[in-house]
Amino acid sequence: MSLKQLKEIERSATDNETANGRHESAMNSLAMMRNGPHSLTGAITEVFGGWRYGGDEIAKLELYSVINEMQADIYRIAEMRLAAKARFYKVSAAQKRAIITSSILPLPDMDQDQEQTL
Repeated sequence: MSLKQLKEIERSATDNETANGRHESAMNSLAMMRNGPHSLTGAITEVFGGWRYGGDEIAKLELYSVINEMQADIYRIAEMRLAAKARFYKVSAAQKRAIITSSILPLPDMDQDQEQTL
């Protein structure tokens, strides 16, 4: 191998070590968020607002990539939760209206019913 090729390999190895460091830093940033007191929405807000350089930027891009990959599942879960809440409110409203309806309707006259059966 020529000296030029060896220098090229050395430069590539240095670049890989730098990339490794940035990715480890990104991994540590996400681990701190996961283990910290942040909710996911709080973490995303923090990531969106301040993570712009080095490992933090890599972590932000990876987090967004994962969210984009899961978007159909996230939307479906939110839809199912809203559907369950809607059913709860629908049933609750029907029960309350049934109470109102039964309170308004006159009670049958039991004496008259007994006379008709005799």
